[in-house]
Amino acid sequence: MLDNFQAVIFDMDGILIDSEPLWRQASMEIFTSLGVEMNKELLNKTSALSSLDFCKVWYSHQPWEGMSFEEIDKEIEKRVLQIIEEKDVTIPNVKQTIDFFYNRGFKIALASNSSLYYVNRVLKKLNVEKYFSIVASAEQVENAKPAPDLYLHVANELKVKPEKCIVFEDSIVGITAAKAANMFVITLPAQEDFSKHEFDIADKKIKSFAQLLKELKKSVV
Repeated sequence: MLDNFQAVIFDMDGILIDSEPLWRQASMEIFTSLGVEMNKELLNKTSALSSLDFCKVWYSHQPWEGMSFEEIDKEIEKRVLQIIEEKDVTIPNVKQTIDFFYNRGFKIALASNSSLYYVNRVLKKLNVEKYFSIVASAEQVENAKPAPDLYLHVANELKVKPEKCIVFEDSIVGITAAKAANMFVITLPAQEDFSKHEFDIADKKIKSFAQLLKELKKSVV
């Protein structure tokens, strides 16, 4: 399998770090302070959107006064980073997976809907900056995920054809973006989402990076 590919692109939230619960916590804190009633179903549906798109959806659900989308975006991000600094939220075996590809000469990149400031803070916290030749944010393209723009941008920066890229994603939004870019997608859904059929559009579905590493090591023996 690996002979067909030249690059690996990682999403961040839910792939490098278990931060989805933190974004939910921070979002609920900020929006509740504005008088917005939080709907868990809508929160789950919007959790993988960029922060600005997230705000737009919630504003259409229940408008508020006092803070702009941009101000809320910054406050949520600030709160998430505070929690990340206090906790170890690394996804188990993701560092070993990055190392596996790095040692075999793959180009490695990161593509996130989050801001570059946030992304770089997290990479520094995890001490994995050296692995990534390209770090890209939705800030750098016209349309965030689920549009393919970000993944196509990364492939262009890597100078690798999209079909030669493996993408790791945990959300339907991200999978949709990567598939639209004609990339091979491996998904690591949240445990409670693993059996949902929406994730079947990915090329491969895994329960853990430990499982994937076993399969990869067998394939190169």
